[in-house]
Order: sequence, then C-alpha cells, then structure tokens
Amino acid sequence: MAAMTQDVRELFETAENMVLCTASADGTPNGAAIGMKTVIDEETVYISDQFFRKTLANLKENQKVAVAFWTGHDAFQIHGTAHYVNEGDEFAAQKEMVDAKFASMGLPIKAKGGCFIHVVRPQLPKLVSAGSSPVARSIMTPRPRSFERGRMILVVISAIRKIQSGGTMESKLNCMSCGTTACEYTDREEPGCKKSG
Repeated sequence: MAAMTQDVRELFETAENMVLCTASADGTPNGAAIGMKTVIDEETVYISDQFFRKTLANLKENQKVAVAFWTGHDAFQIHGTAHYVNEGDEFAAQKEMVDAKFASMGLPIKAKGGCFIHVVRPQLPKLVSAGSSPVARSIMTPRPRSFERGRMILVVISAIRKIQSGGTMESKLNCMSCGTTACEYTDREEPGCKKSG
C-alpha cells in the first residue's frame, strides 16, 4: 500500500465532487457519484454504499478501483484495491456515522454496505499550479461550469481506462486541432498548437 499526503486526505474529506470508477471482469467500466466517504488512515479510505448496483457487481468481479475527486481546480486521483463490507464491527461503526449524517439532513437513507479502499497509488499531482506555464495559466483562467465539468470527465475517463488495463496503460489525450500527443496543448484547440501555428 501507499501513503496519501495530508493535502490528498484533506481534499478527500472535503471534496464537493467524487467519482468511484470500477470495471467488470471483461473491462466494462462504470462511474458512480459518491456522497458519503471518509479517510481511515494514510493508506485507507472508506466509501459508503447506499445505491450501488453496477458498482457492487463490478467489485465482486474486479477489486481494482480508482477514485477521482475535486473541488474547483484542486483535484486528485487515487488507485487502490477495494474490500466490500456489509457486516461486522468495522462496517457497523461506519454505518452508524453515515446513517447519523443522513438523519441530520432529514433524509431516510441508510447505508447498506461500503468499501474500504487500500491505496496502492497515492495520487496524481494537483491539476495545475497558477502561472507555471501557458497551459497552466489557460486552465486557471475562469471558465464556464460546462468546461470544468468536461475537464473532470476526462480525468474520470482516464481513471477508468487505467483500471480496465490493470493500471498499466498510460492514457494520453490528443490535441483537438493537430491530433498529436506531442503538442503542448493536449486537451483542447489552442492558438499555440502545431496545426494552428
């Protein structure tokens, strides 16, 4: 297992958006939006199950998972091995906390299970550091919400592709103008790409 840094653990706890990525034995992917989650220790996180269906079916066949989570421009991705639980003392303790949170929101939702994820790859770097490059400055420029959503969909797709291939495939995005991964601008058309000059 691998240890998560403090900023990764903090963002995991507070992230506004989180997707658990799984794949079946034949590689069919699935992404599930996550609401209830917590950090157990530096090497383990817990995600609660209220509505898992495809996710649970995938976990029975393939325990390799990725979790992408983000708030604004801060984003991380962790890879790990999931252990699904729906009984025992460990689950009971997590269920009690999750059910209490739902009750405090006035929602009659109960946890039916959950998965402990043992991290094997701690994180990808934060998406960007402002001012570090023309690409970084471009990304940090305020964008419509639809743009941010599209960028994070690419992060999730990348995570799914990696777990489909056992975590060994390096997914690269082509520039939308010149079609090459060598272009500095690899995820959208930019004035500086090879095609545009």
